[in-house]
Amino acid sequence: NSVRALARVLAADPGFSDELGTREAPNADASPEGALRVFASAERVRVTKEQAGAITLRFEVEEGYHVTAHKPGVAGLAPFTVEVRGNPGVRAEIAYPQGQVYQGSAAIDGGPMKVYEGAFELPVRLVRTDEAWSGRALMVVRFQACTDEACLAPAALELDVAIDP
Repeated sequence: NSVRALARVLAADPGFSDELGTREAPNADASPEGALRVFASAERVRVTKEQAGAITLRFEVEEGYHVTAHKPGVAGLAPFTVEVRGNPGVRAEIAYPQGQVYQGSAAIDGGPMKVYEGAFELPVRLVRTDEAWSGRALMVVRFQACTDEACLAPAALELDVAIDP
């Protein structure tokens, strides 16, 4: 909730962040979690056999970074995914965007790399499976952030979204 409140303050007063000071440019020693911010359209989602749940996730890739696309086009890079873990009774259905061809200065072996940059949204449909509802369902975003100098280790972020039967 505090992150959502801060996002509203920053949207209402873009100059507010200038008062907080400047940050150094990203480097290869940076934490991958600092490269991506995730905002959910709801705090709770109900999923039943009769009706799927829906939520929109907004991703903001920090300036100076890009994250590999769902189909990055280069072997060895972690694909961008959103999945449900901890409960076999529910799964996420997502139509991922293709991503943009990486235009940075770093050379990539194996062909053109597809990435996500800036801000983008993903509509997520949560559906029940034939498995029994058991455990705590967690939405997890897996991604690999890169700069023009290096790709950071793949990372995973657990979202604070309750999924209810």
